[in-house]
Amino acid sequence: MNPRRASLIVAGAALCLVMSFAVTRARGLAFIGDLDRQASAARDAVGGRA
Repeated sequence: MNPRRASLIVAGAALCLVMSFAVTRARGLAFIGDLDRQASAARDAVGGRA
């Protein structure tokens, strides 16, 4: 494999990793809170208890 091509692949993978950490940090807590709210509502809709 061409070293230039390999470095582009590594750079792309590193960029994806950095972007995924940034999005998780920015939106992770909101996502978990929304998911918890939806799960509680679904549980309550079928008559479940905590």
